[in-house]
Amino acid sequence: MTRADANAGVVYGVLGNYAPDSNDPEDECYGLYLQIDQHSIFVDIREDKYLEQRKLKALQLVENCKTLQISLENFVLSNPTFKSRSVSYIGLHSKNLDQGEVFWDPTGYTLLRGVSFVLE
Repeated sequence: MTRADANAGVVYGVLGNYAPDSNDPEDECYGLYLQIDQHSIFVDIREDKYLEQRKLKALQLVENCKTLQISLENFVLSNPTFKSRSVSYIGLHSKNLDQGEVFWDPTGYTLLRGVSFVLE
């Protein structure tokens, strides 16, 4: 997925259906946008039997953007291979409802446990 353009009218913290991949505007996903260090990041929420819990988790991430920013900065300091990358989107897909999947641009995959960015 490509990061949303900040000028594209993104409203942060609002749950809904969005087309976060500018290369495929027909592909809509359920979730919300949050902002970390002036970057728009889409939080993709799996629509399954845990939907209500995933919504709450996404809204908690929005409330904790400052903590996420600090965690991200610390993660990049500890893992310099990620210095030239940026978070593309966060997926709330796991059966572990406190865990998110972090997809990086141009490449990379890590986890988000609570509000902490961690390696797999």
